[in-house]
Amino acid sequence: MKVEYIPVGVCSRFIQVSAEDGIVTEVVFHGGCNGNLQGVSRLVTGMKVQDAIDKLAGIDCGGRGTSCPDQLSVALRQLAGAPAADESKVKDEKAGPEGNEDTEADEANPASEVKVEVKLQDGRNQE
Repeated sequence: MKVEYIPVGVCSRFIQVSAEDGIVTEVVFHGGCNGNLQGVSRLVTGMKVQDAIDKLAGIDCGGRGTSCPDQLSVALRQLAGAPAADESKVKDEKAGPEGNEDTEADEANPASEVKVEVKLQDGRNQE
């Protein structure tokens, strides 16, 4: 199963994630901190989807209330079939006291609920 996800509030512009039988098989970030995101991609490839979600959810980057790894956890939730309401709740919780201006736009934009596929940066596929 593949998911393509447009992250919110981070430098990365697009995340592709794939999983088979509950195991992350590929993660590709487009944009963001290349070296760090290659590392995250390689570390989660081969992990159980739920384990990756548990480890990545809630990581903050520079006080943004989210991060590329946190946004990957949102994409993995979609991949696992979590209801869209859960994703909105996560975004709202991470917005902090000032709120997240992007939340309304994302709920109105179906492109923010795209499927995600995971692939290693060096082009290898793990099965």
